[in-house]
Amino acid sequence: MSEESKQYIPLLTGEDNLPTWKSVVRRSFIMNGLWEYLVTDIPEPADPEKLKEWTRDRVQASLILQKSLLNPHIERMLVNNGLDMEEDDPKAIWDLVNQVVPTVTKASMSSLLYEFTRLDRKSFATLFDYINKVQEINKRLKSTGCDLQENVIIAITLWGLKSTYPNDHSFWIRAFETGTLKWAELMKELGRIALDEQIRPTMVSLPAKNTGNPQGSGQNNDKDGGKMKRCTKPGCKF
Repeated sequence: MSEESKQYIPLLTGEDNLPTWKSVVRRSFIMNGLWEYLVTDIPEPADPEKLKEWTRDRVQASLILQKSLLNPHIERMLVNNGLDMEEDDPKAIWDLVNQVVPTVTKASMSSLLYEFTRLDRKSFATLFDYINKVQEINKRLKSTGCDLQENVIIAITLWGLKSTYPNDHSFWIRAFETGTLKWAELMKELGRIALDEQIRPTMVSLPAKNTGNPQGSGQNNDKDGGKMKRCTKPGCKF
């Protein structure tokens, strides 16, 4: 197979580009007379000259396939399912890819959906962490071919916020049910809340320094000269 032909075989990344990858491999191998090595078990010929050609073609076909399987996720997936990266039988490689990649991708999709529907804000240190996890799972779901509708993503995301933000959650649900809550708007609002939560701890006032003044000097006193009692009511700053 020529160098020009090799460069058109894309790197397999998962089930999302598996159809494209298979199509390009098929056409490239047909064009170079190697397709039969992927779809049939060609027996080892007895003739020495034909044996050399058979061996060369098998190794070449295997090498081309393996170079397109160097995505770490795909390589690990195949090795875990029994692939020897020095395999010289291209049909064995081809069959394993077509057997394993769709199956593992579907299992991964199921696992991601399970994780997504059980996310809870209270399990994360910050709201930013929760947002990042939601976005990460959605990105990974898309890579498996599972592109959820926006309203489904919003509904699942809101469910994970209910226990921590009950009042906001009620407002968001009303907006969601009337069709006025969009994903971009929700992300903007959550980002604002997350930033507010991040800034709030830094706004705690520092205690006053002891200047060594005589007793009663610089202190708050009531009319009788006694110390004013500190207010302990929620929200009181005195």
